[in-house]
Amino acid sequence: WGPRTTWAYRAGQLVLLDPHSLEPAGARVPLRRYVSFGWSFSPDGGRLVLGGFRPVLRFVDAVSLRSLGDLRLGGRGTVVVTAWPTPRRVLAAVQQRPGTLRLVVVDPVARRILGRRPLAGRSEVVDVASSSRGLALLLAPPASIGPARLVVARTDGSVGSTRISAIAAGMRMKQVPSGSSPVDRRWVPGLAVDPSGRRAFVVGGGAPVADVDLGSMQVAYHRLAEPVSLLGRLREWVEPSAFAKGESEGPVRAVHWLGDGLLAVSGWDARGTEKPVAAGLKLVDTRTWTARTLDEETGEVTLAARIILAHGSRFATGLTAYDRDGRRLWHRFGRARIGNVETSGERVYVYRYFRRAPARVIVLDLRTGETLRSVETSWFQLVRPDAASWIH
Repeated sequence: WGPRTTWAYRAGQLVLLDPHSLEPAGARVPLRRYVSFGWSFSPDGGRLVLGGFRPVLRFVDAVSLRSLGDLRLGGRGTVVVTAWPTPRRVLAAVQQRPGTLRLVVVDPVARRILGRRPLAGRSEVVDVASSSRGLALLLAPPASIGPARLVVARTDGSVGSTRISAIAAGMRMKQVPSGSSPVDRRWVPGLAVDPSGRRAFVVGGGAPVADVDLGSMQVAYHRLAEPVSLLGRLREWVEPSAFAKGESEGPVRAVHWLGDGLLAVSGWDARGTEKPVAAGLKLVDTRTWTARTLDEETGEVTLAARIILAHGSRFATGLTAYDRDGRRLWHRFGRARIGNVETSGERVYVYRYFRRAPARVIVLDLRTGETLRSVETSWFQLVRPDAASWIH
C-alpha cells in the first residue's frame, strides 16, 4: 500500500507525516531559514542532504530524522541543487551571485570538501536532472534569450558542456511605454536524463528535440512526427507559427523520462497579456522519434510509479491519470482548476483552493482515483526520494 510515513517540509521543519491523515507521525528536524530546498537522498535512501539560501549542506538520517551535522562550503551563495549519485559523492551547484555558478564535490561520509570548480560562464539555471553518473543543468544566458547550454557535473569532479544551438532559453523584459507593465519574456525548455546517465533530452517550443550523448557531449537534433489518421500517416510535429517569428512571450516545456526510450512532454505557451495556451501532454518515443498526443488541454504533469498524472493550475482540466502506454485510467474534478499535485507511494495529494473556504488536500488512491480522505491542513511540501528539489 505504500510507505507508512512520508517526508515533508512544514512550518519550517522537516517532518514525517502519516500518508493518510497527513498528521505528524514521528520525529522532526527544525530547519534554519536558509535550509529549505535542494534536497537529495543517498542511493540507499537512508540519508538526506539539504541545501538552501547559504552555502551550507545539512545531512539528516532519513529514518530517525536525526540531524547528522552541517558542512559549510565556503564563500557566499545559494545551494540551488544537489545530487547524491554514489555513496561517497554529493554534488552541489552553488550560485555565488546572479549568473555565476560553481560546483562543489563533497564526501558525505567524511563530510569534507573534495574540490571546487566553476560550472559555466555567466548563466542562469533553467532545469536540472540527476542520474547515477552525476548532475545535469540546463542553462540560459543571464537576463536575455539565447541558445541553451547543457552542463554535466560528474562524480569524479569533471565537467562537460555543450551548446544547444537550436533551442532558445532565457528571459528578458520588453521595453514598454511609461506607465505600462513590462512583459516578461521567458523561453523555458525542459530537460530529462536517462537514469543511467548516458543520454539527455532537451525539448523547447518550436524546436527539434536535442538528444545529447553525455559521454562525448555531442548533440543530435530530431524533428518529431505524429500519426494523423488510422492509416498511420505521419506529419511533422510543429508548434504555432508565432514561435518561428519570435512573437511568443514564453513557451514553457517540462520533460519526464518514463523508461524504455519514452518521454512525457507538457507545458504551455504565453502570449503577452493573453491567457496561456496549453501545449498538451505528448508521449515521445526516442527510438522512432514519433509523438502521440494524449491530452490537448493540460499543461502540467506529475509522475507516480508508472502512472502519468495530467493537470494544470493554469487550466481548468481537472486531473487525469494515464498509464505509460497512454491509456486513460481515471479522471477527477471535472473541469475544475486544481492546485499542486504530489504523490507518495499509492496516494495522490491534490491541493484545492477555494474563495470562501480553507484550502484542502484531497487524498486519492493512485490506481483508481477514489477519494480516501479530505483534509483541511496548512501548506506542506513532500520530500520525495524520486524527485529533485531546486530553486527556480
